[in-house]
Amino acid sequence: MTAGFVAPSTLTDVLQAMAAGAVPLAGGTDLVVGHRQGKRPLPDALVNLDRVAELRGLVVDGSGSVRIAALTTHDALLADSVVRARLSAIADASGRRKPWIAVFGAFFVIGASLMWIGKPGDPSII
Repeated sequence: MTAGFVAPSTLTDVLQAMAAGAVPLAGGTDLVVGHRQGKRPLPDALVNLDRVAELRGLVVDGSGSVRIAALTTHDALLADSVVRARLSAIADASGRRKPWIAVFGAFFVIGASLMWIGKPGDPSII
């Protein structure tokens, strides 16, 4: 069982928790499945990323570059006019997700999708 859990609202606080040994959590599907399958013990401390606004959304800087934060959802990408106009491949990919992911599109984040190579609990990505 995990002994510590914090849910900060700033990136600075997340980084401080990680420096103290906490493992970042942004959903936890792979973490829980891996633990249940005996592939990996739960960490001693977790830091929840869900409340950190800096990890959500899109930013267009002065040069026109677009930054998509890791916790931006697929639904947010599909709804964003900048993504549809300038990053159509990303909008298209977000719309072509597996049916079970589409049901949870408001919750599944782009960062996890980019890292999620296999099925939940795949030891190569835990």
